[in-house]
Amino acid sequence: MLVFDQDGIIIYANTGAVQLFGAKQKSEIVGVPIRNICCGVDDTVWETCWKDELSFIEKVHTLDDRTIYARMAFSPIEYGDKTAVQVVMLDVTERVHYEEQLKYLAFHDALTGFPNRRLFLDVVRESIEEAKQTNDQLAIVYIDMDHFKEVNDTFGHDMGDQLLKRFAQRVKENIEPNAIPCRMGGDEFLLLLRGVTNDWDIEKKVYKLHQSMQKPFFINGHKIVVTTSIGIAIYPWHGSTAKELILHVDQALYRAKAKRNHYQFYSQEAKQAAK
Repeated sequence: MLVFDQDGIIIYANTGAVQLFGAKQKSEIVGVPIRNICCGVDDTVWETCWKDELSFIEKVHTLDDRTIYARMAFSPIEYGDKTAVQVVMLDVTERVHYEEQLKYLAFHDALTGFPNRRLFLDVVRESIEEAKQTNDQLAIVYIDMDHFKEVNDTFGHDMGDQLLKRFAQRVKENIEPNAIPCRMGGDEFLLLLRGVTNDWDIEKKVYKLHQSMQKPFFINGHKIVVTTSIGIAIYPWHGSTAKELILHVDQALYRAKAKRNHYQFYSQEAKQAAK
């Protein structure tokens, strides 16, 4: 608990406040401007707290160089026959981190850290809206690992998980910073290429990624060779919505998988082959 006066100076701090802010004694807090201690609080709070009770969670940088989250409750009070404001604080750092972790897991694949299908589709929809304004092209790339089942059957699922993580890392290393990868599940990945200018630009990026997967993976003393089958669909030529693009890139992948270790743009032939 803290109490500060009309000049914004802390005039009272209990033992809990000393501990929360990482101070060694009360004199490090009492006599200090409240804004120095609660520096992340919005300016409007300092005006409103004299009239109304306020409660919110705020990030706090402590005196011993930690960052915590505290729930702060401001109340106008009488202290020593003078108007003051009392601040009651509770450290909720663990709860905030837990909620952030839950939110992260709701939109990301736990194994690779890539965005999951739910987040990826949201990003595709947003990117389509932006592309409409800029007349840019987008490409959706569907990547399927060839022979992944054989790795699982031969070496077990732990090795399979290690391969998926290494595979995802190689994808990340061979795409541009503005590309968005996604793990669909199993050994299937999606990739959003933004700001591409033409088919050749797209093919050049896909070719680089495809070639990178020709190199073997070395995991726990084993040499593992897997290749990739890749389907490609382009906005706006192969679909104007996320749903259409995903459908058509899946059809392109189906045709690529017929040959293995191959990439294929969406076409009417790909559509017929997938039926």
